[in-house]
Amino acid sequence: MTVQMIQHVCREIAGEFYEDAKRSERFRAIWPDVRVFIARTWPMHIETARTILTDMLRRSDAEVPPHQKEAIYEALIEDRQRQPVNLGGAMLLRPDHPGTIERKIFHS
Repeated sequence: MTVQMIQHVCREIAGEFYEDAKRSERFRAIWPDVRVFIARTWPMHIETARTILTDMLRRSDAEVPPHQKEAIYEALIEDRQRQPVNLGGAMLLRPDHPGTIERKIFHS
């Protein structure tokens, strides 16, 4: 339950956003179904979910048990390992794509 943990938090955030009583009638007309809203918008909350989970690691063991902190830590590490390194916006280093500059850097 590693990266799924981050997705779960994202979906919770999207659901809370939807349920906020301050949403306009227009918003409700565009998004009448909370399930569709969550399914389409949860990726927008990834950075917020990462921030929330990172903050949970800082809390005391009384607030967040050590076994839960370990699961959060593993999820955050796996999440970061799945992302390509971005150098200046345009160049993505992908060591899993041989035959490019990445091969020279990572496989020489």
